[in-house]
Amino acid sequence: MAHSTRTTNTTNTTNIPREHTRPELASDDAHDLVPPWLAAIIPALEATKNEPDPLVHVKLFTPDAGWMWYLTEYDDAKRLAYGFVRCQDPEMRYISLRELGALRGPKGLLIERDLFWQATPLSRIRCGEVR
Repeated sequence: MAHSTRTTNTTNTTNIPREHTRPELASDDAHDLVPPWLAAIIPALEATKNEPDPLVHVKLFTPDAGWMWYLTEYDDAKRLAYGFVRCQDPEMRYISLRELGALRGPKGLLIERDLFWQATPLSRIRCGEVR
């Protein structure tokens, strides 16, 4: 019988706190809109205001409607983000995560975070190249 010698390193060998590291996809919660590991990498509010094409770090969406929120900046203490909102009148605006957490779509579904999202330049979203 052959035995596997492959081992998995389960220890955190860096100085990054465990709550600031991305969990395995199967353990990630799409209803946790900005978990600590993600909040740690999103620029602070106003940090990208002079950048012509900031990165969008988070995509939130209603699974039962067409609304999407693309976050470029975030303040975890205030639970306030700034980013592009794709809705009837698409625009850049401040976004309260407390309010989003209370919203429901037309079928009563919660807002979700796109677990497969990769940081993307805002210009690609605005032009419709990336949704």
